[in-house]
Amino acid sequence: MTTDRRSIISGAGVVVAGLGLASTAESAEAPAERTAGVVGLGGVFLKVEDPAAWRAWYERVLGVKFESYGSAIFPHPNRGFGQIAPFAEHTTYFKPSQAPFMINLIVEDIDGLVARAAAQGVPCLGRQDEAYGRFAWFLDPAGIKVELWEPLGDGPPPG
Repeated sequence: MTTDRRSIISGAGVVVAGLGLASTAESAEAPAERTAGVVGLGGVFLKVEDPAAWRAWYERVLGVKFESYGSAIFPHPNRGFGQIAPFAEHTTYFKPSQAPFMINLIVEDIDGLVARAAAQGVPCLGRQDEAYGRFAWFLDPAGIKVELWEPLGDGPPPG
């Protein structure tokens, strides 16, 4: 396991499926009063040359469904967790993408999605299985590295 992988999991990458929801611990009990603070990731917004082609790729390759106004909405799958984590400026973890970020998506049946992508002619950049989850990586049509994560267990790895 690389240092970068551990930092994204034990830190607080960008998991689109964790959109705007409180953590499991926070949602188990209603707080007596509201406190000011961040409770989840509200979305990932990015510039791409051709938004329609970008959305079509995610629909065709990964089965993502987009609303008529252009966004994909992901109810939290009650497993995994949303994160935002900084990486060192010179990390190679996002390679071969030149983008300064990566998109991490919580998925079910990672083997099925890798096969679906292969059937569409989209090569998998790599695979990794850990005790806390299974991973696969692709480049989207904008050249952004996409990490698929099928969580195993309820939380980040220890340490």
